[in-house]
Amino acid sequence: MRGARLGVVLGFVICLLLYTAQVTIQGPAVYPLGPKHVRAVEKDEHGKQGAPTRAGAVHGAPQTKAGAPRGAGTEPGVRAPAWVVFNASSGKADRRRCLRAAPFQFQPLVRKEEFDWRIMSLVQSVRLDGPSGLPMRCDWVVGTRMSHWRKIAPNTAFGDLDAKPRTVFVMTENRQAFHDHILPCLDADERFVLIVGDNDMTTPRQLDVRYRYEPDVKLFSPKAASTTNFKYAAWLAWLRDPRIVHIFVEHLDEKALAKVSPIPVGLNPQEMSRGVMRLSAEDMAKRFTAAPLASRPLKARFMHRIRNGIGQWALRAKTRVACDTKWKDTCVSGAPVHGDGYYHEIAKYPFLICAHGGGIDPNPSLWSALLVGTIPIIERFASDSMYRDLPVVVLQDLPNANLSRGQLQIWRDSLGKMFEGRDHRRVLQRLSSDYWWNQVMSKVHLHATTTPAPMAHR
Repeated sequence: MRGARLGVVLGFVICLLLYTAQVTIQGPAVYPLGPKHVRAVEKDEHGKQGAPTRAGAVHGAPQTKAGAPRGAGTEPGVRAPAWVVFNASSGKADRRRCLRAAPFQFQPLVRKEEFDWRIMSLVQSVRLDGPSGLPMRCDWVVGTRMSHWRKIAPNTAFGDLDAKPRTVFVMTENRQAFHDHILPCLDADERFVLIVGDNDMTTPRQLDVRYRYEPDVKLFSPKAASTTNFKYAAWLAWLRDPRIVHIFVEHLDEKALAKVSPIPVGLNPQEMSRGVMRLSAEDMAKRFTAAPLASRPLKARFMHRIRNGIGQWALRAKTRVACDTKWKDTCVSGAPVHGDGYYHEIAKYPFLICAHGGGIDPNPSLWSALLVGTIPIIERFASDSMYRDLPVVVLQDLPNANLSRGQLQIWRDSLGKMFEGRDHRRVLQRLSSDYWWNQVMSKVHLHATTTPAPMAHR
């Protein structure tokens, strides 16, 4: 009888061990893999484990055609994947073979000094054979503005697949493809900083109304350039993934977390000469020398393109109406000026109204204003904290704001001091690529597990 009991117990233990080995492994060393290998285990608001679901589906979060899941954040009561489990029976794929099988075609990343802008820019709009600006300093670059425009193959990426990257730049259009096809190939001991940008789509919820949410859009199809398939579940997985030590996001549409920082768009080199983009912020300020703020007429300049004035461009249209009506004594509108003339024009006034167009970050107009010693006036958005400690006026409701002479004078007197002496040098430093690259590298070094590689070519 005793022997029978012992046999039953041993049999139960053996079956349990076999089941655990063949079905799932879960724990802190397991990371989100591709759709064929991953399932998310959910917990409800009471902490009870629910049925496994495929990665990417956020239950309890209604989808909207205008963008990503609304209400699919980390608020109380929202159901989202609690962790990710990996099917151990599939074995560990060879890293290089896995990356080679991914739909992206990696090319050597050739860093050319002529495209290493000294003024901050995430916009890769002038180089066909590789990345430019801040992305060019990264180890891997997964997509550029040229691939978004289909001037090069949309699956083009740059970097050495045999090296473990410390910095990875992902063009916003490729977020889900990166999550599904590249992230699963990376080893558990890899550590890197992720930068997302070079597109007007916002992250993680996608608030730019021009890009509809189409979860089943075909990868790299023409339609993929005008829609988004990024799932909020992927974003949540990134936040939990210890391989991704920090995330810098252009057009961040949620408040920054400990692991997430906003990063500005900067200037668009397509709208500038290469010679100007290669100038330092200090040289730019000298090139477009402006009179002291106190000697300029106490008015704000409005110089945006309105386009159709609806949807994504409605804020600009409403602000233009306010400029021409209730602010007519303190606001100057008119047709946009291009090239060097733009900088000379905005330097005539102490304020520049910067209403967002594409995305939610009001750049490059904000960057341009600061370069010539003009105070930008913007509307509050989720990631405006990156402009804290800069001479920027942030308003809750731009078209309905008070832009009286008395209010403009208060702002000019309080913020104008930041364009003088050491404070001015600090402002100009914040506009440089070096400043923002140092922010990235500080996160790399904070979590470094290997000897740091040399920085990108300067």
